Amino acid sequence: MLIIFWLSVFFIAYTYILYPLLVIFFSELKSVTNEIPVGYSELPTVAVIVAVHNGESYIQKKLKSLLSQDYPQEKISIIFSSDGSSDNTVNILESYPMISLIKAEVRQGKAAALNHAVASTDAEVIVFTDVRQRLSSNAIFQLVTRLSNENVGAVSGELLLEENGNVSSAQLGLYWRYEKMIRKAESKLHSVPGVTGALYAIYRCDYPQLNENTLLDDFEVPIAIIRKGKRVIFEPSAIAYDKVSESLAVEKKRKIRTIMGNYQSFARNPWLFSPRLNPIFWQFISHKVCRLIVPYCLLMMLFIPLFIGGPVYQGVFLLQIIFYSVAFLSKSIKSSGLLSKILSFSHVFLMMQVTVVIALYKYCAGQADAKWEQLH
Repeated sequence: MLIIFWLSVFFIAYTYILYPLLVIFFSELKSVTNEIPVGYSELPTVAVIVAVHNGESYIQKKLKSLLSQDYPQEKISIIFSSDGSSDNTVNILESYPMISLIKAEVRQGKAAALNHAVASTDAEVIVFTDVRQRLSSNAIFQLVTRLSNENVGAVSGELLLEENGNVSSAQLGLYWRYEKMIRKAESKLHSVPGVTGALYAIYRCDYPQLNENTLLDDFEVPIAIIRKGKRVIFEPSAIAYDKVSESLAVEKKRKIRTIMGNYQSFARNPWLFSPRLNPIFWQFISHKVCRLIVPYCLLMMLFIPLFIGGPVYQGVFLLQIIFYSVAFLSKSIKSSGLLSKILSFSHVFLMMQVTVVIALYKYCAGQADAKWEQLH
């Protein structure tokens, strides 16, 4: 029992502290000569693909962002793929003659919308982006330039979350900055195990036809490219701007869907678990898999002290009970300043662990649905 308790402690510390430190350390040892874009003799043609379902409130701002890109406009085509939109999305898009519109009358899911859009273009490079986020004016140029390296097959942009002022929003924003720090190091070391779904670029010839019930294109596409022997890198200067949701319930729903997608992709791609076949095996296991095991290690940390006995471990049990109680009740506790931040952090941390367990249950119960909805 004692060994299991301390192994659980070490596993959690490795996942959230030791692995980030190690991947940063090893990435700093690596030569950066292959990180410098070699450039093109002539910039390639680009198709910007936006899969959308009921996105009428975002379309005009999105188009303004795309049409103001610092990239030769004659080399950019914009394709919106509407997946059974029932609002005014199609009517708005039809009023813009400069874009191509693909209309699916019945919702099939994002993967199907992407497949239809990719099949409709012969552009050399595909840039995928979501309808909700505006892009930095140099986003497409930066993504395409980084693709010019011969060994690079996909480039992920950066999602910059603009906080809305509440403390939970700030904690979610802090978590995302922590996540980006890890991705930068993984990119430098070899590849990131996934891309930012809001903004990434690939060569059209590398696009894998997605299974139409795929939940996470931003994981399935890059791992297919990694399997080909190419790298997937992170470009922080290509930015998609988004806002942290004011509702943790929305973030929870989004996170559950993402984790369900991870389970789906793991089941479809067993080669990921082979150190011989997966060139980023260590990063994949440490970043993607370990976090899905952490909630169960936390449960062992919580209950094993009851079986070990003794005042020290009983105290450890009591401290954990206090932490989880505070995390659960944090919204009803009046606080400000540092205390408010601590309470919010504990609540966000607890929410993240709960979503992992819920996502596994929903996935095993067959509740994975490729038909996505806009989450505000």
